[in-house]
Amino acid sequence: MFRKVHHLLGPLRMILLPEKRSEDSDPWLLMSHEEERRDTLVHFLNEANSVRVLRRIGSGLDPRLEDSERIHRACGILDTNSYEMVCPGAQVLE
Repeated sequence: MFRKVHHLLGPLRMILLPEKRSEDSDPWLLMSHEEERRDTLVHFLNEANSVRVLRRIGSGLDPRLEDSERIHRACGILDTNSYEMVCPGAQVLE
C-alpha cells in the first residue's frame, strides 16, 4: 500500500505548498530535468501513477492539481533531488 501512495503524497505536498516562500526554501527552484524526462519510461510511469490520479482527485478542489505539467515538474524535482535508501535484509512494506 505505501509504495502506491508515496507516488501521490510527495507531489501533492509540494504542489499544495503556500505560494509565498523565501528563495532559499522554494523547492520549485530545484532541477527537474523535465525535457530529458519527457517521453521516457519515468514520464509515462509518473503520468499513470501520479498525474492522472492527482488530477482526478483534485478536479474542482484546487486548480494547481489540474495542471499536468505542474504535477510532472513536481515529480521530476522529487525524483531528481531525492534518493532511496535500501537496507539489505529489510522487509519492504507493500
